[in-house]
Amino acid sequence: MTIGERVFFLLDKYAIQQKELADAINVSKATVNGWKTRKGSPSSDLIVPIAKFFHVSTDYLLTGSEAESRILSLEDEEWLNIVHQIPEDRQAMCKDFLRTHMVIPDKYTTKKQA
Repeated sequence: MTIGERVFFLLDKYAIQQKELADAINVSKATVNGWKTRKGSPSSDLIVPIAKFFHVSTDYLLTGSEAESRILSLEDEEWLNIVHQIPEDRQAMCKDFLRTHMVIPDKYTTKKQA
């Protein structure tokens, strides 16, 4: 599998549009699309930003080899997928909302018997 094929595998896996990736790494959508049609691969200066965008290692993008231990659980990956779909102009609002709701009400915690 080529680097471009791995990029498109990740786009499909996380249901992310080419434009979202293109905007995040400051290239055109046509550039990203070119990787799919095998007209080229991402330049070396884009490997790190692409890896950060997808939360994968650069080794994975370059070789396809995965880390020996899984860094993220499947549930964490699902949350990241949701977060990536939040429009950029609403991300700060969503972070604030989640931070204010991190305190768990007593009715949801297990109380110790005296």
